[in-house]
Amino acid sequence: MLISSRISTDAWKQVEFPSADIVIIQLQTLQGLCTMFNIYNDCTHDDTVSMLERFLPGNLPSLHPTEQDHLVWLGDFNHHHSLWDKERNSHLFTGAALEVLQKLIDILADYGLTQILPKDVLTLQSTSSSNWTCPDNVFCTAHTYSTLITCDTGPG
Repeated sequence: MLISSRISTDAWKQVEFPSADIVIIQLQTLQGLCTMFNIYNDCTHDDTVSMLERFLPGNLPSLHPTEQDHLVWLGDFNHHHSLWDKERNSHLFTGAALEVLQKLIDILADYGLTQILPKDVLTLQSTSSSNWTCPDNVFCTAHTYSTLITCDTGPG
């Protein structure tokens, strides 16, 4: 995760996480504390989501101390779903894939996170088929949405 050098080092800190597949930073903003998770979930297993599930309950008081504070999850979740991917990619929405994905969807719901990257914004072009899909996504606390100007990708 890159942090702009224009942001004072006094305005942010990194939060330790037991895997290099997740980087967490906290930014102190005028709108409150913003805790950002940059998440990489390997496409061969769901260990990262399981680690999040174990990490969050004991750490939530320091990650999201008040209802006014913000949580943002962004990254490569390596999951496809009709909630964010184009319908033409429905061949990726297999029963087994959706069953694995349900854990992530449950965690998002448990912590009040909503998708902010609009549906059908494609983020990855398959090297084998050249088909564009959306394994990457951005989620945040509902009240955070109103503080954003835009959420988009630049796949080029």
